[in-house]
Amino acid sequence: MSRRKKQPTIDGWQEAVEGVKEKEKSTEINVIAKTEGQKRYIQTILNNDITFCSGPAGSGKTYLSAGIGLQLLLKGEYKKIVIMRPATEACGEKIGWVPGTANQKLEGFTASFFDSIGMFLRKTAIKDLIEEGHIEVIPLGFLRGRSLSHSCILIEESQDLTVSQTLLILTRIGLGSKMVFSGDLTQSDIHERNGLEDAFSRLQGVKGVGFCELDSSDIVRHSIIAPIIERYKKR
Repeated sequence: MSRRKKQPTIDGWQEAVEGVKEKEKSTEINVIAKTEGQKRYIQTILNNDITFCSGPAGSGKTYLSAGIGLQLLLKGEYKKIVIMRPATEACGEKIGWVPGTANQKLEGFTASFFDSIGMFLRKTAIKDLIEEGHIEVIPLGFLRGRSLSHSCILIEESQDLTVSQTLLILTRIGLGSKMVFSGDLTQSDIHERNGLEDAFSRLQGVKGVGFCELDSSDIVRHSIIAPIIERYKKR
């Protein structure tokens, strides 16, 4: 005799949040900055509706924004986290041959985000949030016409957004939402002015829009990355 599987409730986002809290035995997500630059990044996110962050690989851009997003979600300040990333193939590498559906291929593009939230929550808790609709991945091709309200919207690899794609995303922000663009201006794979670089010059002085620049002193992934990046700057 098979046991009947208990179905998740769909009566509101608060039940899902409370369920995650119970499973994690904690109501707090602790996001710890390890450098002064990372502290500025966290404060910029908290103090603005829209944040643009540029920084080198390993400086904690995704980890910190994912942690802050989870922290605010579990406090009930937002109904969901939305994750976006341009489907740009790095350094000319083609992924069309990779087996699987379009959604399965998209998972590879968002792996860095889920790696980061996996440092704060167990896989079962993350799965519950996804199933209840409190973590959503939106391909840019399906974004037009959406209004993202009461959401923490995180955009990774923003150096690979075009200017028009950046404008499209910016105009999707709805009431009670927060948006964070992060990327590395030295690793753009598009052959035109990218949206992150353009925003740093175009949107300065706009109320509610904040900017943060991290550098090699903020790299915490591995100590060898900083000197490698410095050598490549000299080419």
